[in-house]
Formats: sequence, C-alpha cells, structure tokens
Amino acid sequence: MVYQDYHPDHFQRHIYQAAVMNTIALVASYGGHLSELRRMINQSDLKTRGFEPLLITTRPTDACDLVIKDFNRNNFIFGLGQFWQIARFIREQKIDLIITTGAAPGLYFGLIGRLLGKKTIWIDSLANVDHLSMSAKIASLFFHRVYVQWEHLAKGKVKYIGCLL
Repeated sequence: MVYQDYHPDHFQRHIYQAAVMNTIALVASYGGHLSELRRMINQSDLKTRGFEPLLITTRPTDACDLVIKDFNRNNFIFGLGQFWQIARFIREQKIDLIITTGAAPGLYFGLIGRLLGKKTIWIDSLANVDHLSMSAKIASLFFHRVYVQWEHLAKGKVKYIGCLL
C-alpha cells in the first residue's frame, strides 16, 4: 500500500463540491472523534467561503452549537429519546449537509438528517486500520458518502480520497 500525502485543501474541496448549501453540521462524539473532525475541517475557511458551520458534540465546548447525549451500541435506547430534539435542530437551523466522524451519536444525527432529506457524509476514524467500524458499516447503507482513511478499506460505496489527517 502506498501512503498518499494529505493536502489540507483536498477534503475541503470535496465539501464544496458536495452540493449548493449554506449550513453544515459537524457532528462528533467528544474526544478522539471530535479531535479528528476539527483537524480535518477548517471552520474558519468554511465561514470565509460563505458557509455556516455548526458544531454538535456530546459535551459542551467553547464553540459548540448543540450538545447531544452520548451513547453507544450497548445503550442505544438512550439515543432514541433525542430524535425530536435533533430533528427540530436540523429544521430550525436549516442544515443542508451533515458531516460526522462518529461515533453512535453522529451516526444517529446523520440518519435523522437523511430522513429529513439532508446530504450526509461519514468519515471513519483513522484508528480503524483493519476494518470498518460498525457505525461505518451502517452509515454505508444510508449516508450519501462514506470515506475511510486507509486505502485497503475502500470498497463499493466506501471511498478512499487520501489520509484526511
């Protein structure tokens, strides 16, 4: 496998080409998923290009626009109670595109967005070297685009466009 160097504007260009849109929801669980998302996507650059990025995560941060409850596959039922809160937020903020690095809360937010007709992008974590995460497998069934950061994991709808970090 040949390592492809990441160029900072490479992924940003894919965001701009996704559709004509104004409001982009950036969704990630607090911790590593959020760190990866922030390293991949330059919110300042999005703003200067006329987009309105909104940050959604599972713990309050200085730039957070919405806090959703954290959950995982073992307690997925806790996430279900947030359906109307998330759907209302997506409608009120007029979100056009949802980008998430996971985990379960990001998947759930994206699934609700997809039900509401919004564009969705899943980016699997750099830590998933050997196989897709369970959330990425589910996302590949519903999300418009699914990206991995390891070339050998790309197959079918799951695409590799280079290392994003």
